[in-house]
This record gives sequence, C-alpha cells and structure tokens, in this order.
Amino acid sequence: MLLTMLVRLPTTHCAFYLSALALWLLAAISCLFVGGCEPHTSDEDLRSISGAEVSRMMSDSKRSPDTILIIDPRTPSQYRNKHVQGAVNVQLEEIRTEYGRRPAYEKYKNLVVYGDDPGSPIARAMAKRLISSNYAKVFILEGGILEWVRQGGPTDSVEAQPTSPGTR
Repeated sequence: MLLTMLVRLPTTHCAFYLSALALWLLAAISCLFVGGCEPHTSDEDLRSISGAEVSRMMSDSKRSPDTILIIDPRTPSQYRNKHVQGAVNVQLEEIRTEYGRRPAYEKYKNLVVYGDDPGSPIARAMAKRLISSNYAKVFILEGGILEWVRQGGPTDSVEAQPTSPGTR
C-alpha cells in the first residue's frame, strides 16, 4: 500500500518521503544500539526524605541490613573528608541505565542519595539515573550533608593513606 502511494506521488514528494523514512529508521536503530532512548526522568520524579527518616532507617538497618543504602555521588576527596556514616561513594559514571540494575543494590529497600546541599546537581543526577534504572524507592536527603551535619547526624571520614611506609 505504501509503495502504491509512493508510485502515484510526484518524484519530489517521493524523494522527500523516502528520506524521511530513512531518517526515522536510522533514529530507531540508533536507539536500539546506542541506548539513547531511556525513559526521561524529570525533577518531578524526585522524592526527598528527611534526616529524621534516614536516621530511623539507619536504626532499622541494624536489625534488617537491607533497609537502606546511602549513596554519596560527590568526589572521592569530598567523601574521604566527611560523609554520612555508612554511605558508599559511587560516581555518576558508574551507574549506566543501559547496563541495567546493579545486583549489589537489588537487595536494598531504599536508596538514599545526597550531595553537599539541597540543590546539589550531582545528587539530583544520580537519583534520576537510579530511577531511570528502575529502582523503586530512590530518595534525596533533604538539605544534603550540610543539613545532616547541622542536625547532628553521624558522619565518618577516611584518613588519607600514606604514600610509602613510615611517612606518618
């Protein structure tokens, strides 16, 4: 039927429709192989969680370790300096939607992401990427680590390791 319609069209129209069809097919193929057609996640999809609720989940995790995973997407040096107690440092590049969900994260009921402050772009990007990877309960810690510290939330730091023995 499409061929019959194209035969009846003037040559200029036929070339236009064929080039449009070719572009559409190229876009569809690139989505399949490049992975550029992931579901769009917007700021409206982000859910925040209070420091008090995170503290409660951390307490629950002593009985049930799969309750919460706290993710710090900041730079490794920021993480070493100070991070929410029990948080793991995961860089944004490590979470790729085309690779699917991470088996190590599957067991956690809640994933909590934080950055330096409430508007942290890296925390928002990490939360969106996790949501796009189909994790159900992804939250952003209200106020980031600044508010967590202000409220007296527990933190850890990692001491820098000496570059050679005996340099301490």
